[in-house]
Amino acid sequence: MPGETPGQDMVLPGNSSTLGYRKRSSRLDVAIFAFLLLFAAALPLSKALTEVAYSVAMLLWVIKIIIRRERPTAQPLVFALLAFLLFSALSSLLSSAPALSWDRMKSVGLLIIAVLFAQNVRSLRQVRTLIAVLLFCTFLSTAFNTWLYTYGIGSKLVNPGPVLTKLGALPGDVIVSVNGHRTRTPKAALREITTADPAQPLRLQLFRGEIPEKIQLQADRGLLAREELLHSSLTRGRPIRAKGSFSSPVTYGEMLQQEASLAWGLLLAATLARRRWKWALLLLFALTCATLGATATRASMVGCAVAGLVVLWLCIERPLLRSLSLVVVIALLLGASLLVRRERGLGMVATEDAGTNYRVLMWEDGVRLARQHPWFGVGMDTIKVQWRQLNIRAYQRYPLHSHFHSTPIQLAAERGLPALLIWITLLCLYIRMLWRLRRMVPAEDWFQRGTVLGILAATIGFLTSSLVHYNLGDSEVQMLFWFLMGLALALYRITEGRESQVEQPPA
Repeated sequence: MPGETPGQDMVLPGNSSTLGYRKRSSRLDVAIFAFLLLFAAALPLSKALTEVAYSVAMLLWVIKIIIRRERPTAQPLVFALLAFLLFSALSSLLSSAPALSWDRMKSVGLLIIAVLFAQNVRSLRQVRTLIAVLLFCTFLSTAFNTWLYTYGIGSKLVNPGPVLTKLGALPGDVIVSVNGHRTRTPKAALREITTADPAQPLRLQLFRGEIPEKIQLQADRGLLAREELLHSSLTRGRPIRAKGSFSSPVTYGEMLQQEASLAWGLLLAATLARRRWKWALLLLFALTCATLGATATRASMVGCAVAGLVVLWLCIERPLLRSLSLVVVIALLLGASLLVRRERGLGMVATEDAGTNYRVLMWEDGVRLARQHPWFGVGMDTIKVQWRQLNIRAYQRYPLHSHFHSTPIQLAAERGLPALLIWITLLCLYIRMLWRLRRMVPAEDWFQRGTVLGILAATIGFLTSSLVHYNLGDSEVQMLFWFLMGLALALYRITEGRESQVEQPPA
């Protein structure tokens, strides 16, 4: 046919093999996008489901490449991503504890998520659908957290009696089940206690601490324990720090910081465009920020505030409004500091805190290790087994054996200064691409403009908190980071070729 080049797909009448080939390819595209949607939906809710969706989508993409015999589409950042992956692998190869380092490479390999989305998201409608699904599931997560704080998670023991104290109960413990029956309120707990058989032992399950530890108690003298509970002042037990469906409030805070930033960018674009969606986005943004405050994660709150302020200044040009917004942000941070002090007994900067002292020791030792091993570092996770040889002072003083609590320091100490330089280069190229994309987006497309602003804000917040958090080592957090990068890469390709490409129909 005129205009066709060899190797292009042509559907000729009666060519059943070609029709079958195109049909299989179409089905693969639909299946891949379905699992990408599942990935976006699972991000705020379930790590296990997110990993399943990512793995299946990746497998289907490889199958599609083999069937179609086509090369992946050229995209920005691919060489920087590949270089970061290769230097991390080289550091693991030269590590003195290679088994631990290679196991950590599974987390490093999650950067392929950015490539997966960049290659398989083909239209603006698909981008909108993925963003909408992510934000809707974020709303479900924050709404569930709000319900936990209002309805309660159990019955809080204000002053346990002598029998319960002897069994191991402490003030502040929360009773979540009695004799195997879930009890979320003091009324439900007392009902289970009064209806239980007095001759049988009393079995209690308690939650204790910020990251709830499950405590099992059994009173052989069940009658005395029952009398104490019936006459004690039980109150509604609420989470000390919100953690959603994740194992740590820090992880949840880092996730919420990126999601709130995305909602903020869309809210600014919708407000400027006077769209009715601004009320729904305002509710989502407020609920997400409130939940972020409930995590009491200082770095994530500061990162979200800095990101929101920077993006707001991009949208307004009046000096008075910029100054006013700065005052509002400072006031919000002071309020957040009071909240953290009430919940954790700490301010935004707590120099006397054991956790702060732990961080400072890890930072100092991380810089020292980077100087001693500048090219490839000591190897990922090596300090967990060789901390005595490497003289990790925080491990010697505290029972907690953790990371360096800073992404740049962690990269320099574990993978070497070249890996850190590649990471910084990747981020600079990424931010430059987002800046260019912001100028390329049509002014009338408020959703696309808001998405770019939101991704830029999420990136700024992620980088801000990474100075005192090793958020790149948290698989849930970095999956969201790579997901947003993949959408930004797809948007860049779609926007750049808008005039020459015909947008594909949605899957």
